[in-house]
Amino acid sequence: MDLTIYSFTTILVTFLTGLALGSFLFARIADRRRDLIGLFGLIEIAIALSAIYLLHTLGPVIFAMQPDDVRLLQGEYSTYVGTYFVAAAIFILLPTILMGGAFPVITRLYTRDFRQLGHSIGYLYGANTIGCVVGSLVAGFLILPLVGAQQGVAIVAIASGLLGLTCIFLSPMRRLVWVPVVTVALLVAGVLFAQRVPPAVMFSPRVAFGGHEILFYREGPEASLAVLQTNLGSRQINLNGISTAYSDYNDIVSHKLLAHPPALMVKNPRKALVIGLGMGSTAWSLAQYPLEHIDCVELVPTETESAQFFLPENGGVLSDPRFRLIIGDGRNYLMTTTERYDIISFNAIHPAFSPYLYTQEFYELCRSRLTDKGVICAWIPTNSQYFPSLLRTFQNVFPHCSLWVANIGHLSLIGTPGPQTIDLADWINRTADRGVRQNLGEVHLDDPVALITRCLMTEEAIRSYWEKREARLNTDDLPYVEFDTTVDEKAAAVATSRELVSEIESPWPLIRVDGMQIDEITAAQDRIERYADGYRLSIAAAIESASGHISESLRLLAEVIAMAPENDQLRYMRAVILADRGTDRLAAQRPPNFDLARLEEIEAVIAAHEDTGAEEPRVPERYLKRLRLGAARLHLRLGDISRAEEHLRTMAQSEAEVPLAEEMLAALPSPDQPRD
Repeated sequence: MDLTIYSFTTILVTFLTGLALGSFLFARIADRRRDLIGLFGLIEIAIALSAIYLLHTLGPVIFAMQPDDVRLLQGEYSTYVGTYFVAAAIFILLPTILMGGAFPVITRLYTRDFRQLGHSIGYLYGANTIGCVVGSLVAGFLILPLVGAQQGVAIVAIASGLLGLTCIFLSPMRRLVWVPVVTVALLVAGVLFAQRVPPAVMFSPRVAFGGHEILFYREGPEASLAVLQTNLGSRQINLNGISTAYSDYNDIVSHKLLAHPPALMVKNPRKALVIGLGMGSTAWSLAQYPLEHIDCVELVPTETESAQFFLPENGGVLSDPRFRLIIGDGRNYLMTTTERYDIISFNAIHPAFSPYLYTQEFYELCRSRLTDKGVICAWIPTNSQYFPSLLRTFQNVFPHCSLWVANIGHLSLIGTPGPQTIDLADWINRTADRGVRQNLGEVHLDDPVALITRCLMTEEAIRSYWEKREARLNTDDLPYVEFDTTVDEKAAAVATSRELVSEIESPWPLIRVDGMQIDEITAAQDRIERYADGYRLSIAAAIESASGHISESLRLLAEVIAMAPENDQLRYMRAVILADRGTDRLAAQRPPNFDLARLEEIEAVIAAHEDTGAEEPRVPERYLKRLRLGAARLHLRLGDISRAEEHLRTMAQSEAEVPLAEEMLAALPSPDQPRD
């Protein structure tokens, strides 16, 4: 649920319910009790202690209550939302009941004369309103930037406790020695407890127990941002407990496709706009072209600090003199700027979390900021029940569009004001540029044909797809995608990808071959058609792998490799699957030498990608770590400790930190040590 509208609704309903219940219950108590100042003090202390307790226990309890199999389809989603609602009720209801109870107590304390009731209540409500305004300003612009959300809650809780303690010492309760003694003891324990509050990101069920290391953490009014690292050395940007960008191979491919195809479709582009900095990979890819300006709008200013943890992915683009970072909201920037861009590319978080970057009105705004030859590129996830609506809404504003695939979870929609074409000769010539080729070569896309065949569907196929599914328009007034219930569903991405496989068509209708010889055209068309057919099968293989059908996935990839033996990416994909632990179970169904055969195939791919000192584009070492880890495991299974150690040492000594390799190295037996 996380950042969706459902989480906001859950918190708001719980909070208002708690205030109402507290006011109702304590109004009766206040009418019967004489020591109101002492009662108010106890309420303030209880609020403080419940808030500190909440900080420490909410995340683990939500994790414990989360269903093992989160399938959010149809009626099951209500169970999922209900789980979070119960968790919110358990923890938020107590402090909010107490907050609601404080108001009738202080009202009864302040209004001694019934004839002055209206006057007194007016003063109290006025003071309450001023307190809300001042509290919001102090919390948002002072406490959050200086100490963060959780430490801020702890500070406010301690202040509440001290206020309560003061009230107790001013009340008749001070005569009961045990009351102030116990109160002081509880407050001291609360202060000590509050000092041990971990970063907020640790409360997220997705990362709290996943073995992630926090490399960087900042909280601010816009978001809580963390950089997390897995035991394999992959890094993630985590916003408010949700990881939104990853440094692994598959995610980087999606960033490349948000930059290179749109840049290559524009003749002599001068200005580009990127909405969302993230790791900086999209902006860095665009920086490989001779652009005059690269503007980037980012809502979370601390991403300028987190960017240093993704230098291999962003190439230090923030220091490029052509790069200008604009802190603000992307949509608001487009509404106020007079700039017109040749390229607009955006990669926000899931549409359910940023629905107003996926509406018809937003695309119309983008179109008004494009030059006549401009290109817009939008990231589209497949794990959305409103996937057809995302396509229809985009095409309603940009009829001339095409759909490009990074992997089964990430797609790109590219739109142009006029008919969309790819000048093949220009495309090949510009991808031959050293910087462009090196940048694309990191993910096996330096072959211009391989890049073109990432185009899955052209405008007619896209229109046919969403028309058959009677897709709705996503607008500012009716932002359907905001109510998406499949945000966390891997199954939704797989199902959408299965549908798309049957709709894939050749990108050849987009190709222009002006100035090319007949034999060049024939050869190019043959290769593009062959690669397109092969890529259709490779997507099917990825779907089978994601569905757990490893054997079928390997079979399909072997078939594709036979069709296009020169395509290194296909061999890499197959090697990654062979290196995965999930493939181990096939060993019992295969010949005795299956592990040896898969090991040889993995090592052949590693050798083909190792640095030879030549200036040819190559996949960086950080994208070989899964292969090396798989090879090391297989060597250990086959009894070759020295070769396993060799791979692990290469991983441990590479520029990308790999904690798991260090752990495995420390656990290695010596070559002469008998094994169990």
